[in-house]
Parts: sequence; structure tokens; C-alpha cells
Amino acid sequence: MNVIGIKELQTNPGKLSHSLLNNEYMLITRRGEPLGVALPFGTQLLENGMKNWVALKAFQAGDLSLGQLGKVLGKNKHETLALLGS
Repeated sequence: MNVIGIKELQTNPGKLSHSLLNNEYMLITRRGEPLGVALPFGTQLLENGMKNWVALKAFQAGDLSLGQLGKVLGKNKHETLALLGS
């Protein structure tokens, strides 16, 4: 997951644009505390819903394990693997 502080975002907004253009999400912080999340807008976000999309992206980035992903999605291991395969 990419992280950017609010001050850096003000001085370097291109970093956010670059992240979104690369279909990545970014955590925005203020004094080290989470402030918000910037998500690229696309069909996956609409089809899967924001919660599921963020969880899938976090899994792809290595921020969540398969078990954690399943728990977030409310699915067992086999259902989670089937979702990942689709």
C-alpha cells in the first residue's frame, strides 16, 4: 500500500495521480494517523463494491493474508479462492 502525508500531498500531488493511474490505492495520513484512502475509479470498484475492492487490492499488495481476506469478505477459504480465480 502506498502512503502519503497530507503535507507531501500538497507539495507533490503528482504522486497521488501516478498511484491512481497505476490502479493502486493510497492511504493519506496526517501526522502519521490515517486520514483517508484514495481509490482509482473503475469497473472493478463498481462490480465488487468498495470494501471488497480494497480488501482484494490489499491482498494483491501483500498487506492481507488469504485468511484475513476471507474474513473481511465473509467467505471461507474455498469461496475466497474461487473469487480470486474469477
